[in-house]
Amino acid sequence: MKWVCGYGMCNGVAYCTMSNQKDYLVSLDAGNEVFQEIQLPEGIAGGIKSVEEYKESICLLPLNKDGQEEHINIWILQEKSFKNLVTVGFPGMSLTPLGFRMKNELLLELHEKDSKGSDLAIYNLESKQLTQTGIRLVKN
Repeated sequence: MKWVCGYGMCNGVAYCTMSNQKDYLVSLDAGNEVFQEIQLPEGIAGGIKSVEEYKESICLLPLNKDGQEEHINIWILQEKSFKNLVTVGFPGMSLTPLGFRMKNELLLELHEKDSKGSDLAIYNLESKQLTQTGIRLVKN
């Protein structure tokens, strides 16, 4: 068994991803001490950068690459299976999901391919609009 990446909390339930021949999201409801395993959609486990809460549901934020372009597929847990909610990507930019702000905004670290630094940006899932905050992010 191998823990892949990512963990999160939603409604008092802890979630983390793991791999044991197949890839799973494992949940622990601490209130009644119940474990559950939910199989992940095919091929996303290795790229999961974050497990987050979105609109009172758990969601996965895997980073994918198609050639040179990166994008994030947002998968939301509904009725013990995952639905691909939206794909977020911007040509010429490298992305890292940082989490959600308010109900419909995804915080992103954007790194332009020819730039040395990265910037904080906000992507609105409803309007599909990207807002650059002007905040530079520092790497350790």
